[in-house]
Amino acid sequence: MPRANLTFEVVDDLVGAHARGRLNGAPQVRYAATDMCPLIELMMEASNGRTGPLLQTPWLDSITQLDLRAALASNQNIWLDETRRCGFMRTTFDPRVEADDLQRNRFLITARTAAEAAGLLKPVAQSLAAALREMESNIHEHSGAAATGILAFQARPSLFEFVAADCGAGVLATLREDEEFAELDDHGLAMHAALQENVSRYDRFTME
Repeated sequence: MPRANLTFEVVDDLVGAHARGRLNGAPQVRYAATDMCPLIELMMEASNGRTGPLLQTPWLDSITQLDLRAALASNQNIWLDETRRCGFMRTTFDPRVEADDLQRNRFLITARTAAEAAGLLKPVAQSLAAALREMESNIHEHSGAAATGILAFQARPSLFEFVAADCGAGVLATLREDEEFAELDDHGLAMHAALQENVSRYDRFTME
């Protein structure tokens, strides 16, 4: 059977086919979920951020990222693989609670350490962890659906991938509440703007 990588374009196709009831037959291709971001996107679709039904589709291969896929499909709120180079933390925690805040910070430190182990320079790894922290803060403060959110990372040689996702209002909607971005109408441009220094999804903050 043909094999290919799971990409965002493939995720869009799978989600559309699932909505139309067209994923029930035998798969024509098996997709390898090598990259974390499309896999998280697949999980978030039609799942409110929990145990996405499409994680079980036979269109995914039976080899790639099995531990991660099993953890995502479970009720675990935090998970790290044995190497601590891959993991996720759902944003069900309350950052105002000291124990939750400590656990969140430990997760971010693990992500930063994984980025350094992948070969990224320490300042770069620190900046990426800070960006993940900023995006987590936006989920709790502005998404309106923090319980659906997730933070995730994966480190490979010379590559560090991270995700912050939720089923809430979205980057575009929250940015447009600021007069400066009221005319913004593109999700990609909104994400680019949100990641700039001193800009967040809702208001102005200095990134840590």
